[in-house]
Amino acid sequence: MANIEKNDEVRNEEITEINDSDVSLNGDATAVKGKKKSLGTKIKELFSFVKAHWNKPPEGKYLSFKEIASYCVGGMGVHGGMVLITYVTLGYGFYIAVSLGFNNTQIMLTGIITSIITILRSPLISMIVDNVQTKMGKFRHWLIWLAAPIVVCFILLGWVPIYINDMIARLVVFIIIFNVLQFLLGIYTLSYTTLVQVISPLESERTQLMSIGAFIYSLGPSITTMLFPLIANFAFSYGVDGSGINHINSYKYVLPAIALAFFALGILAAVGTKERTVLSAKNKNKVKFSEGIKSTFKNKFFWLLNLSASLAVLKMIVTAKQVWVYTYMLQNNYAQTIFTAVLGFANVPGMLLAPLLIKKIGKKKLVILSNFLIGIFAIPLFFIVSIPGPAAAYLIILIFFFMTAVNAVQVVTLPAMTAQMYDYQQYKTGTRIEGFLSQFGAIIGAAAGIGVAFIEPGIFKHFNYDAADKEALYNRDLLNPLLMSLTGLSIASAVASAIPIFFWNLTEKRHSDIMEILAVRAKHEEGKISDEVANDLIERLENGESGIAKVFFDEMFLEESELSESRKAEIESFEEELMAAQEQMSEDSEKEELDANETGAVKNDTVETDEVEADANENDIDNEKE
Repeated sequence: MANIEKNDEVRNEEITEINDSDVSLNGDATAVKGKKKSLGTKIKELFSFVKAHWNKPPEGKYLSFKEIASYCVGGMGVHGGMVLITYVTLGYGFYIAVSLGFNNTQIMLTGIITSIITILRSPLISMIVDNVQTKMGKFRHWLIWLAAPIVVCFILLGWVPIYINDMIARLVVFIIIFNVLQFLLGIYTLSYTTLVQVISPLESERTQLMSIGAFIYSLGPSITTMLFPLIANFAFSYGVDGSGINHINSYKYVLPAIALAFFALGILAAVGTKERTVLSAKNKNKVKFSEGIKSTFKNKFFWLLNLSASLAVLKMIVTAKQVWVYTYMLQNNYAQTIFTAVLGFANVPGMLLAPLLIKKIGKKKLVILSNFLIGIFAIPLFFIVSIPGPAAAYLIILIFFFMTAVNAVQVVTLPAMTAQMYDYQQYKTGTRIEGFLSQFGAIIGAAAGIGVAFIEPGIFKHFNYDAADKEALYNRDLLNPLLMSLTGLSIASAVASAIPIFFWNLTEKRHSDIMEILAVRAKHEEGKISDEVANDLIERLENGESGIAKVFFDEMFLEESELSESRKAEIESFEEELMAAQEQMSEDSEKEELDANETGAVKNDTVETDEVEADANENDIDNEKE
């Protein structure tokens, strides 16, 4: 591999020269005053750059701007549709639970049954996702196939249970439809969230897309959470059976219409993107159930992420009660529309700054810092809730804003760490099992959900609160201690969830090296490189020598038309180096074999000579005896 090593040194020298040249140019630019580009010029150049790379990725990247736009805009539909499940999930004192007249016990029972069903259905989802592949790949087709069935389930939830008078039968029917919806959404959600983790072989490009994508597709939930309450409160704020968003007509007409629009838009994320998994074309990636379970349980990072997620299940529980603040403290139907948008904006800085913060301190430290800050910001709520008048409501919303803002970085960091976990699994076993890893994570989450399902009702029972009583929370003597108790749960959950992340040792550099090792393995499986070259490259990557096999990504994921001349030249140069190295290794192997043969022949001649001499000596001895 002397040729490859020599050319690597040459490349490093060239990069150093280019960097020195950049420094010189920057210095000249600083020296020349008054020649800064205007904002209009920068916008024009940006537009030209996007136009030039609309169908063709920029240098060193794998995503065109068209693909980025498809993922992000389609993601608005996916996430805008997915958030609708919030309104049909039974909650204490709001949404469809009020419309259908379910009490505390029925709500708690539904939550427990759903968690048990989640545990039972997860292995099935694992097998489906990991073993059903089409020409589109492993994930994208589900965004097309499941859109219509999901919308039908939303329609059924609004139209069927309400006409069943017997409350037990009504609850049973609701649980059946709701869990079918949950099953479909489980596959649908997994498909979109995992798509970003295989859309590019470069972790930096994935992280940037997660950041930009999260900012853009978060507009979907923001629109949903503004539009649905606005229309529902405007159209159905009458009658004794519920008002506005709690009126059953909101779930008959408004919710299905919004679902249809958003899930239709989500199809764009499937048709406008590609999956770029670092696997050999010969690898069919079929997973047996027993193998999937065994591999999942051996993944250290699977346990760390899911333990953290389980401990974090209550960290934002107090912010989830923002609807109480709007309805019972401000007593304004339109406050939810306004302040939901404000809290939605709180996610923006964290999501956009996440890639920069990851580059500065790494994902591990950022997640730990984020969780600790959530706990710190929540502490003032203990004192604020007791302030009389509407001032308390506005201060609580401000606290919720800061808690949401610091939590927002995890919209980027946690999917990025999940992607690392998936790639590490492939590195260790040679197989990708996103379905098993995600769904067994869901089982752990569901088990944790069952464990905490009794906590919130227990608090409500302690303070004698019944969700069926629509007027109860207007009493601040009841509402205030409830919010304080939930604040304590948020703080404890946030701090506890940070602890497992201290043991995360998969760094950004190590993950980058793993991705290159996977590329080398794929090329070796396809017969493109010899055993000797593959072993040599892998050994160098394992020893921390990064960037020596990234050219394989270009060969695997870019079409001829997407390659710039410099990238083509780099690929050709690298292929020539590989051929030369393979020829050299082949010659060395032949020489070693020849030397071994010659050594063997000499040994054989020596043995034969010794045998002849021994025979002659024996004959001489025999003659002397005679």
